[in-house]
Amino acid sequence: MRGVQDYLAARNERPRKPLVAMCPTSQRTADDIEATLKVATLFVRLGPPGAGVGRRMEAIVANTAAAKREMLEYSKEAAQDYGALAFGLSFAAHALGLRSVTQPVVNLVISNVGAVPGEPITSAAGRVVGTYPISMIAEPLGLNVTTLSCDGHMDFGILANRASVPDPDEIARYCGEAFKRLQEAARRRKAGS
Repeated sequence: MRGVQDYLAARNERPRKPLVAMCPTSQRTADDIEATLKVATLFVRLGPPGAGVGRRMEAIVANTAAAKREMLEYSKEAAQDYGALAFGLSFAAHALGLRSVTQPVVNLVISNVGAVPGEPITSAAGRVVGTYPISMIAEPLGLNVTTLSCDGHMDFGILANRASVPDPDEIARYCGEAFKRLQEAARRRKAGS
């Protein structure tokens, strides 16, 4: 996620290794109407720091596919428990005072809720022109970026813990700039093919 890397670079906190995103993924089937949370967690490396957009996207796609293949090896229950176990170990390291010698499990949450069905969406009050998802953050995470598509465009919800990210507006600005660069790269690639 280039916007986060640009934000860290501006603060002289350049990561030496790829950031790792926690990516929640639904475990529901189409006919499942049970009122419970059924989410598993993918842990996805976000590509080499400082690499170009094309190389980062290739790495993210490959790493996401590998994480999904790994998840398919588990039962649904084990896949759901895997993320809880990883966070449990992180909490235990913190409680035992080991955080300074252990590496965090993940750096941030990235979630793609998908698309709001039906275009355009209207109500008696008018047309829905944006949907801004609000998700959650929890220790040890300080940043959650969630996307949701509506009416032909993608909206971003950025939630930050000010103890970890004191200026979340800057994250939003860097992410917006990075998204525009990604769109431009995609247009150039499409025009060249």
